Amino acid sequence: MPTNLPLDKVTYVRFEPYNKCIKVDRSVLLLCLGAIGLLTQYILDEKYEMIRLAISISLCISIFVLFITKFGYKPLYGTLRGEIAFDIDKISVDEKNFNLDTILLLDICLIDYYGEQVSTAGSINRMFSRGVGNYVQFTTNSNEEYRFYFQLKNEKDYKKLDPILDVYYNQKKITFKNRYELQRTNLFS
Repeated sequence: MPTNLPLDKVTYVRFEPYNKCIKVDRSVLLLCLGAIGLLTQYILDEKYEMIRLAISISLCISIFVLFITKFGYKPLYGTLRGEIAFDIDKISVDEKNFNLDTILLLDICLIDYYGEQVSTAGSINRMFSRGVGNYVQFTTNSNEEYRFYFQLKNEKDYKKLDPILDVYYNQKKITFKNRYELQRTNLFS
């Protein structure tokens, strides 16, 4: 490990996902709105012509808005709240400190960053990530398991962690496989 690198703590914004969330893809929503529009044309008879016209107009506007906003950011499905800080001797989540001496197994997963283009299989959407799929998971010596998600702001944001990860590896808190995987399969290289 190079000695000229600063070993300051590295801080990220913490992400708290919602416990239960129904995730509806825009493609499914577009298909459902189209089906509703077609069904109302055949179900309502001619004496309800104004209602059919109002439903058709509102559906067309909804479909148009969904279509032009398909090039946006993925929904957050949670809140950005607090911070997570990685230090050479502890991991701090908001005001709670977890000393590295008490951590048995440590897993750090870097998945995405804010603005990364992502696509979902079977979707017509071209969306951008909010960078909140990253997490740290660990077990303490009191057998408590924790998982905390955090946001990476850009594709180079993960590199701030490199000196800290070297310390974690040298203290045998992360395995060679985990450290190697973080370097080798990183999506941002």
